[in-house]
Amino acid sequence: MPSGAAPRLAGAQSPNARGDASDRRRASAWSRRLTISSRPSAHERRVLLSCANVMAVFAMLGSGEFLPWAREVDAWCAERSTASSERVLIIPTASAPEGDDVFEHWGGMGAQHYTALGLSPQVLPLKTRDDATRPELVDAIADSRIVFFSGGNPGYLAKTLVDTPFWDAVLDALAHGTALGGCSAGATAVGTVAPDVTSALTSIDELEWVPGLPLFTRAILPTHFDAVETFFPGLRQIIFDSRPADNILFGIDEDTAACGDGANWTVLGKSAVTVVNADGTGPTEYPRGSTLTCDLGLALGPRF
Repeated sequence: MPSGAAPRLAGAQSPNARGDASDRRRASAWSRRLTISSRPSAHERRVLLSCANVMAVFAMLGSGEFLPWAREVDAWCAERSTASSERVLIIPTASAPEGDDVFEHWGGMGAQHYTALGLSPQVLPLKTRDDATRPELVDAIADSRIVFFSGGNPGYLAKTLVDTPFWDAVLDALAHGTALGGCSAGATAVGTVAPDVTSALTSIDELEWVPGLPLFTRAILPTHFDAVETFFPGLRQIIFDSRPADNILFGIDEDTAACGDGANWTVLGKSAVTVVNADGTGPTEYPRGSTLTCDLGLALGPRF
């Protein structure tokens, strides 16, 4: 399996993609399009969760948020969150470019889903980067039991939230016991890089990736992982070849969730989680019901 060549990051080495000539050309084009602006590292900007006496709680879903299969996942989060409120914040930001109807659809589905679980849902109208500075939205984060980012465009979600007061408030809440759920774009965006899927509507060669948020500093989290070949033939190999150097690939299948603390995980749902280690060994597939240890480099805390 490929060794995990790096996409073109500022100050990073060129990728060493493997495979046939076509694969190398596509990976090279991919890496040239990715430019990460200089900014403080996660370890310079955040305190590690291990400095706080709080267990992190995450549920990363490959697809299918708010559907019946996901009740087990959200109940898992609610039971382990140490927040005192029953409030769940539903944040459909990743779908905002698709219009208000789509945004409201996901918000409405989430509200029904969490109400059925006995929780108190609130849909946050966060659609733009300006919204991520609104005090009333930032203040809503504190002491929420779950913060959930639904699907859409992971690149848009990352660009909208990175280095904003809202994302800082999310990180602070997670460090104090709030659980984080993310599905599809909502999971992918919290890795080191995230694809802007609108860039590849006509050709996979046009796919652009942007800096992730990143909650997990040593991993990319591709979702729909068992279905990516149906989106674009060869996409799985491109993801393998183009992941940043020294990053883990943590792929989550559709209707499947990885639930854990950032290092220790349980696979719930229909299918599997696939891991390629930072040194390129793998892939290893962990089917539903499996437990695994895979440290994704969690970093949490308020910005310094």
